[in-house]
Amino acid sequence: MPRTPAVVEKKRHWRWEHKAKDSAAVFADNCSSARERPDLLEKQFREDMADGMMVTMDKEDAAKEYGSRLCVAAQGALLKSLDPDAEDYRIVHDGTHGVEVNQAIRARDQIRMPTHLDGAAVLQEMAAEGGTHFSLILDVRKAHRQPPIRRCDWGHQACLVGAGDARLYLLDTVGTFGITSAGYWWGRVFGAVARLIHYLLGYDLSLWLMTYADDLWFTACGPRAFEALAAAPLILAALGVPPAWKKANGGIQVDWVGDWLDIGRFLVGIPASRQVWVLRWLSGKITPGTVLVVALLPIGR
Repeated sequence: MPRTPAVVEKKRHWRWEHKAKDSAAVFADNCSSARERPDLLEKQFREDMADGMMVTMDKEDAAKEYGSRLCVAAQGALLKSLDPDAEDYRIVHDGTHGVEVNQAIRARDQIRMPTHLDGAAVLQEMAAEGGTHFSLILDVRKAHRQPPIRRCDWGHQACLVGAGDARLYLLDTVGTFGITSAGYWWGRVFGAVARLIHYLLGYDLSLWLMTYADDLWFTACGPRAFEALAAAPLILAALGVPPAWKKANGGIQVDWVGDWLDIGRFLVGIPASRQVWVLRWLSGKITPGTVLVVALLPIGR
């Protein structure tokens, strides 16, 4: 994959050793989490096909077009919420196990997740700027699935809904959650979008824009702050970048990538919802005195 040395540092460590793809087509069965929820897969795939993010292809046609490059990966259902009873899942394309597509991808840019120190540094700059600030938090809908993929690579992102004897494969035509390069290409695409927002707004409507993955944090100050914050989503809409409006929020106190940010007093803390969850989780483990390893899984989210 390409390098952008002027923007990010060089990546030096990888989870897996680099491995070239096998010389034959590879297939993997869906994970139990997906096999137990076939309706969930079908519903998600229908939505993606309606949005032009997936296409169906006859098995014979797929074998003819992609040959040994065909990779039919397992699908999984990942719990999105900290509440195991919420039944809110994300469909994951497993490009690692069985098909080993991710092992053949070598990202060379190191993308780091922002920490509370990064948030504090931004707030310090805002404090030095002076004035009254107001923030807007937006989440991009299916961000990793916005960059289009070349047709010659669709075969690396194939899957099945149900049993292996199904007549049709489903091929992702865009970035896919579960493929290593998807997040990288979304970052490059939105980097261009962010620069365009700054160019179009100019100095008079300048604002702060911090982003990580699909989480956007806009902040503006001064008498035209609300004009800038209204114009930014309008530019996103004009470019076809779809915000998840149900997750949008704003004010002088907001949550962003796991941190609570006070834009008025320039403070960083832990979001109230996370505080409540941690206290509830710890309280529930004190009485029995033991913790099963499986109970630690939601903490990773």
